Amino acid sequence: MLLARLGKHAKSGSCLHVKKLADLDKTVLSEIVVKSVAATRKKYVKTVKE
Repeated sequence: MLLARLGKHAKSGSCLHVKKLADLDKTVLSEIVVKSVAATRKKYVKTVKE
């Protein structure tokens, strides 16, 4: 799981709490953001058929 590799953080519900970005693995954070954006687009963005 990505969160296990992220670094020092706390999680509550769908929120991720961080005190210092320096405490995080930037590569893992980037992976989390990319996957989150992809999942959001898949769920909410409607494609337009021509």
